[in-house]
Amino acid sequence: MSWVFVPFQLLSVALAWAVLVLFVEIVAAHFERKGAATREGARPRVVVLIPAHNESHGIVPTIGDIRSQLGSGDRLLVVADNCSDDTAEVALASGAEVIRRNDAQHRGKGFALDFGLRSLAADDPEIVIIIDADCRVEDGAIDTLARVCSATQRPIQGMYRMSAPPGAAVNHQIAEFAWRIKNDLRPRGLRALGLPCQLMGSGMAFPRRALASVNIASGHL
Repeated sequence: MSWVFVPFQLLSVALAWAVLVLFVEIVAAHFERKGAATREGARPRVVVLIPAHNESHGIVPTIGDIRSQLGSGDRLLVVADNCSDDTAEVALASGAEVIRRNDAQHRGKGFALDFGLRSLAADDPEIVIIIDADCRVEDGAIDTLARVCSATQRPIQGMYRMSAPPGAAVNHQIAEFAWRIKNDLRPRGLRALGLPCQLMGSGMAFPRRALASVNIASGHL
């Protein structure tokens, strides 16, 4: 009957290994070298790309945060993707460039981003920064992402946090805590260990040539 316990033993080893990895990442985060992401180097021209699907109620603050950080020659482009509301009109009125995409057969963020990138072909910037339409962008974030991405010529992930509103339900507070572990402590621990972190979907900066080498036109996460 010993064969019955083998799967359980393997599962225990796998869980123990996962817990150990998480523990090492969190401990390493406390030894992270502050200021590792510097703003040294020239500030390249950027385009900030916002994929948006029915985001008219939340996109205005996001556009305001970004516009205040743009320099001469920078662009802010909203892809109004398969929208049934007035996202495009609201974004235009808020000062963003807007292109509309309507393709019911191909839905998803990847298709929207690919559509936006292809629209830039005639005027490619050095750096592409991707921000979700419902995110707030701290002062200086665009500049830091652009400079570090240009200096390293590698994809850069900004700190992507979620905050539960005051008086939020316990489950929302637990989600905020879990998000902090996943998107804050773990990436900082990986950086302290000299390892790369995952891309999180928003707050990402890419050298334009790096995006040209991959196919993102899909509905896959």
